[in-house]
Amino acid sequence: MYKSVAILFLACFSCYILFTRTPDYFDSEFTPGTVVLPDTADWAKKAVVYPVGKEKFTVPIEGWGSSQVAKGDKVTVIYNPTNPSEGAMYTFFSYWLKLPELLISATIFLLLFFGAVFITGENQPEEPDDGSYKKKRKYKD
Repeated sequence: MYKSVAILFLACFSCYILFTRTPDYFDSEFTPGTVVLPDTADWAKKAVVYPVGKEKFTVPIEGWGSSQVAKGDKVTVIYNPTNPSEGAMYTFFSYWLKLPELLISATIFLLLFFGAVFITGENQPEEPDDGSYKKKRKYKD
């Protein structure tokens, strides 16, 4: 049963990731961008500047993505063509996999896994054998 839980979880989590990204992967376009440090009080925050037509847009880099790049790096940006200000740096850990979602999903997986192990009884200790129970043979000799 626990193998079924793992397969079901991975299928659900994959569908969740595929269809909940913003901007939407299937309707978006890609463009090159440059990593910059914005003019704010929080110097640790990085952002990406990317051109769409004659305009330039800036989006902050959140989560694991900021540790993957340095100021001046060229990166790929995914953006919504109907609303170009809605964009994100397109890397695996910045766009597809986000730390809070990973932690929550790992917690849910562990709860489901331990629930499956508990329900199937694989965590129960074996009964001591006192010899009173004997298996019946299927065929007589």
